[in-house]
Amino acid sequence: MLRVNRRYISICVLFCGLICSNGLAQISSKNRTRSVRVFKTNFEYEKGKPIKGTFQPTITSTGNGTIHLFAQGRLYNSHDNTDKVLLYTKSLDYGNTWSETEFLTPPGSFWGIASYVVEDTVTGKEYINVIFAYSKVKLFELYDELELESKFNINRASYSDTQTTILYQLTSIDNGTTWDRRVLKENFLSKYDQEGRYISFFTPVGQINTVKSGPDRGRLLAGGAIKFADEPLPDPQDIYDYNRTSSSFIYSDDQGESWQLGGIAPIGGNEASVAEVSGDTLIMIRRRNKDYPETNRILNRSYDAGVSWTQNISIESLPSPKCLGILYEDDGVFFYSTPVKKQRIRGWLAVSFDKGESWGGKIVYRGLFSYSDFERVKGTEYYIVAFARLHHGEFGLSVKRIHKDHLFDSHEQCD
Repeated sequence: MLRVNRRYISICVLFCGLICSNGLAQISSKNRTRSVRVFKTNFEYEKGKPIKGTFQPTITSTGNGTIHLFAQGRLYNSHDNTDKVLLYTKSLDYGNTWSETEFLTPPGSFWGIASYVVEDTVTGKEYINVIFAYSKVKLFELYDELELESKFNINRASYSDTQTTILYQLTSIDNGTTWDRRVLKENFLSKYDQEGRYISFFTPVGQINTVKSGPDRGRLLAGGAIKFADEPLPDPQDIYDYNRTSSSFIYSDDQGESWQLGGIAPIGGNEASVAEVSGDTLIMIRRRNKDYPETNRILNRSYDAGVSWTQNISIESLPSPKCLGILYEDDGVFFYSTPVKKQRIRGWLAVSFDKGESWGGKIVYRGLFSYSDFERVKGTEYYIVAFARLHHGEFGLSVKRIHKDHLFDSHEQCD
């Protein structure tokens, strides 16, 4: 009898706890860890324009708990150089459910995407931003002068024949209901840098981190891949005409109104993430170029706010195939999301408590796990990881919510 009463009391306490709690406390343990497919494939943007890959997510959240998720929607096929539209969805309940998929751009060829939120210090209003790079040549082939003005706010006459890239941004001030579109202010594309290299292309990718200390406090850091040459090509058809690739970052000191180029890292890697360690000390982690067969990540450090970078260091404790990995900093802890098998499977969330010197972590998804992004949901102890399924998202794109304690309680072997 006593055993029954105890069980009864336990059930009542649990039931009352679920009823009386609110917000995230209502979410069951099962719901905290399950993955949800938010973007599918084989649906149409318009008749005759099917989405064949939902790829390279970027995720951010606002102070009211809304999670905003963007991704490439690849038209006709899942290849890198196909036309794309920008996909968008959001969750108002911490990732339990997601809104219907929206198309934020007309078709065009663009590459990596990155998102961030800034707050107006006077009004407290949050600005949700997503930034990416268009192929100028392909965009100008698809649209005439009037269409470029009306659909993109792009002035065709502002670009020469040798330019390849347009750095572009969408901004919402109403929690993702409406979006403004504009070309970003920059002073480095289609120009020579101090080393005499002609910078043809830069695209941010994944996570944009913020400097939280020192003289550059508030600076936005967007890592990515850069392409350059000794001189511009007379009539470039695409970024792939420029075969010299490395890694760099762009930064903004005016909350994303304008961007400048940081130092270029040594040859060896391309897609990169950058975060602050402390003050002027930055860390960059990047994927290896195809000519470098080792699977481990490359690490570089900067002690002058990104003006220059150390030589390449192979991170033995962070194995990964040739696939994008995303570096994210949260309260002095560094996270890195990447698959650990060359088939782009087994999603690994690596954690470093010593400023990137060593890494442990957890396998958070054992299935198809390609390009990903990772973000703490503002005001909570939960993180969201978003990841494409199959090589270029041919099986769609999923998200998974993870509690902080799960990542910190112990580490697993990643193989």
